[in-house]
Amino acid sequence: MDDKESKIKRLYKIIKIIFGLFIFAIGVVMTINANLGLSPWDVFHEGLSKTVAITMGMAIIFSGFVVVLIDIAFGQNIGWATLIDMVLTGTFVDILMLNNIIPTFIDVVPRFIMLLLGLLIEGIGVWIYLSVGLGAGPKDGLMVALTKKTGKSVRVV
Repeated sequence: MDDKESKIKRLYKIIKIIFGLFIFAIGVVMTINANLGLSPWDVFHEGLSKTVAITMGMAIIFSGFVVVLIDIAFGQNIGWATLIDMVLTGTFVDILMLNNIIPTFIDVVPRFIMLLLGLLIEGIGVWIYLSVGLGAGPKDGLMVALTKKTGKSVRVV
């Protein structure tokens, strides 16, 4: 493989990671705006954002940074996707939330539909960025590190 082809493949992977993280952020904001409950990490992010008076995206970035430090302490390999995830997921969430790009609804049926679609879209986003093979997100890496360190399965950790 020549150098130009290698650079094109690397650029394609980076674009794919960014696209996957943007799709993931859309799903996150949809689940938040559905207002029917949050994932455990988003409960933490929301609590942090309200306690410290920062945006939800900044809370995601800050917690990602702390988790990356924990990942490193556990000996987990940190890939480019991990670092990109740490910064861009929070940035995309803020862009979407602060510009009111994802709607909110009053009635429970459209909120429930938005929650389900948000979860599906999150899964698609994760699949896209993980398929590149340049590392998992900080929290995914923590899960892997904890399963390796404890010898327990993912469902226990």
